Amino acid sequence: MRISSVVLLLLIACSANASPLADPGDVQLRHDLELLNDAGVIDVPLTAWPVALSDVRADLGVLPSSSVALAQAYRRVSAR
Repeated sequence: MRISSVVLLLLIACSANASPLADPGDVQLRHDLELLNDAGVIDVPLTAWPVALSDVRADLGVLPSSSVALAQAYRRVSAR
């Protein structure tokens, strides 16, 4: 009984770390997504938060611009 309780707690803790949604309080991520969306790199609706990160990942295309700010935003979002 005790072992199954420990296993259950570990499974709950692991699933809590993986968030499929972008946190609306993450200002840097929000800015990066808006920058990429405005540049046409992604086409994800950003009017309603939280945003599904799976949608961003699926829509994240090739970076068409050589803008340093855009490249940095692309790298941060890709790493996320």
